[in-house]
Amino acid sequence: MRFLIDQKEFNEKEIRTVWKAILTGDQSTKLEFYKILEALQMKLRNDDIALIIDLFGKDIEPASFMRQEIECVSKLTQYCQRQTTAVTNAAELFFDIACQTKPYSSEIVETAMDKLINLLL
Repeated sequence: MRFLIDQKEFNEKEIRTVWKAILTGDQSTKLEFYKILEALQMKLRNDDIALIIDLFGKDIEPASFMRQEIECVSKLTQYCQRQTTAVTNAAELFFDIACQTKPYSSEIVETAMDKLINLLL
């Protein structure tokens, strides 16, 4: 995956393939994937970051959402320009979690609120 990112060949097809694999993997696999994304986020295109954030919102069940996933989304947008789809997707995800329309844990809700405030400042 690092090689594909370095070569700018980590596109939507590869992202969806890797994403599907980590969803069926164990928690340590997910966490390792998130660390790789965070480490290489400067090399990802804004559209790819937006897609990944969108997948977090669509594919991770509220009851199983982890603080590390909120942190990963936040770090992915750390160096994005404000008016990009990636930042918009992150703000929408954090807002949706903060509104508590789905059964997220209180830790996730609080973390999402903090990250949303930081994103908007």
